[in-house]
Amino acid sequence: MQLSEDVSLLPSVMIQYWEPQLTGVHANAKLQYLDKLWVGASFRYSDLISGYSAMAGLNVSNTFNVSYAYEVATTSRLRSYTGNTHEIMIGFLLGNTFGDSCPRNVW
Repeated sequence: MQLSEDVSLLPSVMIQYWEPQLTGVHANAKLQYLDKLWVGASFRYSDLISGYSAMAGLNVSNTFNVSYAYEVATTSRLRSYTGNTHEIMIGFLLGNTFGDSCPRNVW
């Protein structure tokens, strides 16, 4: 969804079911500026693995991007196993036939 000519918002929701007992809901939002910089937030709710996270990223070119995320576990079972996490991602888009003028309003 375009908020202005330079800013877009991409919300998403996922309902997850794992047999035999785990049902969860994930809610996410990504705010992107000029198809170059973006920030996002995510909230995950379930009985066993609830948590939330904040993310930021940079599209360096039409084939390369870097991003960072910090996740906080809010349920005791997940927190005792993982605690809070820092994640650094490096992405390569292989076979991109589009130039820099192609919008990248996707996760």
